[in-house]
Amino acid sequence: MSRVIVVGGGLIGLATSLLIAKQGHDVTVLERDAEPRPATPEEAIEDWARPGVMQFRLVNFLMPRGRQLLDEHLPEMTALLATSGAPDYNGLHNLPPHITDRAPRPGDERFGTLATRRQLLEYAMATVAESAVDVRRGVHVTGLLTDGHRRV
Repeated sequence: MSRVIVVGGGLIGLATSLLIAKQGHDVTVLERDAEPRPATPEEAIEDWARPGVMQFRLVNFLMPRGRQLLDEHLPEMTALLATSGAPDYNGLHNLPPHITDRAPRPGDERFGTLATRRQLLEYAMATVAESAVDVRRGVHVTGLLTDGHRRV
């Protein structure tokens, strides 16, 4: 088992840390923003400040393939999103009026996805990650040292 450091505790850093931890490695995440993950989804949406994430207050639309990958590799996250109020969305349910054939086709479920606030996505990812990896908030990384203690 290797010891792995992930720099950045946003969606990508936390997802990376979870996937690495699932392979049996000891993972620590270093995140610059100091504020801890809120206790509830409601607190995350209303009060969570993430100054290091410029688009933190915007709506995020998870593309269908991204949703499929989450369902496959991090099902605990999509389950938490569902119980936290993130709505399922399928673009096929909003076809333009001129398309009259709206009959379901085999495989239509692959277009299902999520459209929700970034705060809720990060809340779910952080909640799952903090149960599996060491997340350290308020840590500013200024450089890396190699075995020979050279700064890179």
